[in-house]
Amino acid sequence: MFDALPDLCEWTCVAFRLAATSCSIRFVDRPTYVVHDSPGSLSKSDAFVEASLRVLDAMRSAPLPAADRRRLAHKYRATLHDAAERCRRAGRIGQAWSYHLRSMQPPGTLRYAAYTRKLLWSGNVDAA
Repeated sequence: MFDALPDLCEWTCVAFRLAATSCSIRFVDRPTYVVHDSPGSLSKSDAFVEASLRVLDAMRSAPLPAADRRRLAHKYRATLHDAAERCRRAGRIGQAWSYHLRSMQPPGTLRYAAYTRKLLWSGNVDAA
């Protein structure tokens, strides 16, 4: 369960691996961790976004029931959309376009189509 974990999103990987086995999983209805949210939190970094996309992509390649596969595809596209917005706000329009176009891959092609206007009005495309 703990072999070859990524540097970021490691607990997501462990949880996915456990869920994919016949392990009995139970949920505790009280927090078992403390969140230290700050402007410099690792979860707000570009590296974390990229790691999240890699983990979600790996999860999508696992054998899953159709309903789970659809939910995971939705989560993946939503993460791409969030990455596009992060880049747009940071002025990295070329990178924002890259994420945005990937977020509109089928199924769900039109879900983020209206966002295109924000990118068109964001000015010149950067070199990224």
